[in-house]
Amino acid sequence: MASNSEYLLNEGSDITNDYHCDTCKEENININAMHYCATCSKYCCKKCLKKHTKGFKKHKVYDRKDMKYWPIVKRKVDESNHCKKHKDEELKDEKLTMYCEDHRELLCYKCHLYNHKKCSNVVAIDEKVKALYENGELTQLLETLDKLHGQLTQKKTDFEIRMESLEKSHDTFLAEIDILHNETTAALNQLKKNTKLKFDKLLENRKFCVNGDIGKCAEVINKIQGLQNECLDFEEKPHITTLILYDELCDQNSHTREILDELSTKSEVALEFHPDKSIEQTLSALSGLGDVFENVKQAPIVKGTGQDVETIRERRLSGDQVAGSSYRPYQSDQPIFVNTSNQESMNENETGNVKKSDHVLVVDSGKMKFGVRKNDRNVCTISGICEAATGEILIIDEGNRKVKLLTQHFEFMAQYELQYKPTSICMIDSETVAVLVLECKVYLIRVLNGQLVLHGKHELKHPCRGSARHQGTIYITSGDKLYRYTEDWTKVDTLFTPLSGAVTSCAVSPDGDRIYMVNPSTYELITLSGDGKLINILTVSRLWCEVATSNLHVTDSGRVLVCGYRSHIIFQVDRDGRAILAEVVTVKDGVQNPTSVYFRNRTGSLIVGMHLKEHILVFQETSSRNEKT
Repeated sequence: MASNSEYLLNEGSDITNDYHCDTCKEENININAMHYCATCSKYCCKKCLKKHTKGFKKHKVYDRKDMKYWPIVKRKVDESNHCKKHKDEELKDEKLTMYCEDHRELLCYKCHLYNHKKCSNVVAIDEKVKALYENGELTQLLETLDKLHGQLTQKKTDFEIRMESLEKSHDTFLAEIDILHNETTAALNQLKKNTKLKFDKLLENRKFCVNGDIGKCAEVINKIQGLQNECLDFEEKPHITTLILYDELCDQNSHTREILDELSTKSEVALEFHPDKSIEQTLSALSGLGDVFENVKQAPIVKGTGQDVETIRERRLSGDQVAGSSYRPYQSDQPIFVNTSNQESMNENETGNVKKSDHVLVVDSGKMKFGVRKNDRNVCTISGICEAATGEILIIDEGNRKVKLLTQHFEFMAQYELQYKPTSICMIDSETVAVLVLECKVYLIRVLNGQLVLHGKHELKHPCRGSARHQGTIYITSGDKLYRYTEDWTKVDTLFTPLSGAVTSCAVSPDGDRIYMVNPSTYELITLSGDGKLINILTVSRLWCEVATSNLHVTDSGRVLVCGYRSHIIFQVDRDGRAILAEVVTVKDGVQNPTSVYFRNRTGSLIVGMHLKEHILVFQETSSRNEKT
């Protein structure tokens, strides 16, 4: 019995548990059951379970961790009216006659006298029970418990459904990973195929050229050998024949020298393969095929029966300041004018990136400065920023007519000087940028071994102000129009013509469904659909500049960031360009006349370039709201 003391019932309790070991109960021993056999419908303690398992190994047994599989039993209330704490000298229990409402305890005379004399709400048991029946409190409690029971049962069902959904998501998750893996493998195979085709084409061209040279050599060699054979017995030939051979030998010598001179000037050409290092660097920088995160849906507020159930809800970012951050909801002191004509309704079935596009970007209040002036005659005006696949930062300095290359840590690496002031920059492949100048030219500049090298140049038939690229399509603004080009710089069509003013900077959403343009002369942000239809025109004063090219940027998750030159603010605008969501950074954060902005997704950094400043500003996104999530 002593060994089973941990299973004995507490005799001082008013409520006893009916989960007793059936085998021990037959011997008049009350021991808590720790297991239930669903096959033979019996309860067992640990000791009896060992005997049961030996005889019935295939029976289904559940322990107390799986009590949901145990049958529901009634609980017995100890109806004794004697106090178990106080006994008189004749070992008779004192009767329970009172009830303390302050402590919710049944009392005998001695309990009241010794322990509850100071309690102000002690009543007779009969009076308390009578009051419970008269005021209906007992009935109300039962009804409340019944409703709570129903809510809890429904909640249990909901959690079981969630469990099934989680189990199903495993297969779906693996299927999505396999699809992405197959797509990535297919893309790499296509790159391999393209590279082999390029090699085969070059190889055929070189073989054709070399075969032509071999043919020339063979033809001359055959002629020389023929003349040599004819001259073996020239002493016996007539003089006329000898003179003819003499002339042919002279001609052949001259022709052979010409062929040798021609072939000697040809350089030896060897085919070499230079791997694209950005592929390996990009893949090695990744930690997986994608991010795995919990998509939390906030539970609805549940109102309890008789009492309100308090719920702790997350403070909405739009209404509360984030500690240690520079986030501010937008509060304009000037009116915002929205042109709603020809608006295109937004598709309700938005993608995940579209949903994230209106999440406010929040950065820490601290900032870092990095110098970008290197052997420059003028103070810098950084009017464009982009990032290579390997992580290097490329900026255009409008004030010094230069393209500059920075390391991943914003250290100066190299620069390339242009003939004209650059107006825009955008990546067109993993290591090549297109740099636009107003004088109808596009320079293709490549990052090669830490240097900037001119890779090509294109002449267009219109001025070049702003540029953006999306999936093989390049968008260019000329001031009076928005053009669309292919990657080989063949113009496709004209997408948009403003009614007034001149469109400069432009940007495209990650899904290609939204195009954004700045019209500085009319203080407008113009939003178009992917096919060029007008969605909205947002007019806010003091946003744009007149002395430099002011820029805008769309992050990888679709957040729209706009430079407010005169207000010294980087604004975030909603996906359709209908409203300003927030002031991401302002003059209080050190921003003065911003002309360019860029968000580095891999590090969660916001980069701001400014007019007539020798440095750029870098802010770190608040970790709790990082875009990678």
